[in-house]
Amino acid sequence: MRWLLPPALIATFIVLSLASHLRMSQTYDEGFHLAAGYRYVQCGDFGINSEHPPLVKMLAGLALQMTRTPAPRAGTCGEEETTKGHGYELGVAYLYKEGLDAQRVLFNGRTATLGFAVVLLLTVFFYARYLFGYWAGIIALLLCASEPTLIAHADLVTTDVAVSAGLLLAVFLLDRYLRTRTLPSLVLAGLALGLALSAKHSGVIVIPIAIALTVVDECMRGDKLDARRQGWTRAVGGLALILLIGVGVLWATYGFRYWPRPHAAPMTVSLADFLTRVRSEGTTGIMSDYLIPFAARWHLLPLAYLYGLIDILNVSPPGLPPWILGRLLPHGVWYYFPVTFVIKPGKDFLIQFPCMHSATVLPLLSRSLGVPPRLSRV
Repeated sequence: MRWLLPPALIATFIVLSLASHLRMSQTYDEGFHLAAGYRYVQCGDFGINSEHPPLVKMLAGLALQMTRTPAPRAGTCGEEETTKGHGYELGVAYLYKEGLDAQRVLFNGRTATLGFAVVLLLTVFFYARYLFGYWAGIIALLLCASEPTLIAHADLVTTDVAVSAGLLLAVFLLDRYLRTRTLPSLVLAGLALGLALSAKHSGVIVIPIAIALTVVDECMRGDKLDARRQGWTRAVGGLALILLIGVGVLWATYGFRYWPRPHAAPMTVSLADFLTRVRSEGTTGIMSDYLIPFAARWHLLPLAYLYGLIDILNVSPPGLPPWILGRLLPHGVWYYFPVTFVIKPGKDFLIQFPCMHSATVLPLLSRSLGVPPRLSRV
């Protein structure tokens, strides 16, 4: 009987999500993501919509192809524009100007992305159960499955739920690895970390989280000096392997190819010109001035991924002019997000932020309280 509760809660969540989206028109990014995802599968052209990694969009595009949905009427593979403006026009044309049933196209793509929400729910249940027992897992799952914002965003062709699932899963499996130190748990932690990196660029926060958890775990072991030295060597080596596997997963989503476009076709705007433009708009710092050019010079990460990093940095540090408390400000202010959260919690807070917060706090809290993992059977 206990086995029936988790599947029943997850099934109810899926029904509620699908029912709401049978009548919902596209959100702002979905048309662009769907068209880009189809072109990834059709052409391998990751230059389109490089703002986000390709995983979520590619799965949605694959679902469209498998349901025999016609491809976007775009240009020759590797020759169309890669600017955002062109991409949004492509998404609107694909859904509403090419004679397709837009609602059916959206439903097919959304059904594929719903899997990430299921992964998130399962992770919440098993992680809470792992730390605090079966009923803690059920309560956590119930709270998560009944959260309105998560239901609203669960199967949208966007990246928020996917990165939330990847972050929490990565920390759960990293926590298990730190407790067991086995090769299978190391590999699983690396794969989950790769999922977080491949879902959205903000998933890169999983790397400092992983480093922090590893350092705290090793500091709390209290071994003798010789054992501590061996422990630190083992911990650093294990973390390096996990990061290496994660970056390998990221490369796999880009087909292990550095160049974004097939046959190394150029982007509409070169990386050098893109960097020059964003710097002129106020985006400066170690990432844009040193780390990204260094990674591009030595081909350490896919070029499309680096374009996306630059893109989100250009939105984040100088930021879009914020409107808050009746004032339009020229730059960001420290109190913007706390005030926004009090007035109207958005999807980034209610989906991504709790997962990032709990992913860091839960394992540290369980260790500081001396709570061992509870491997009770469901």
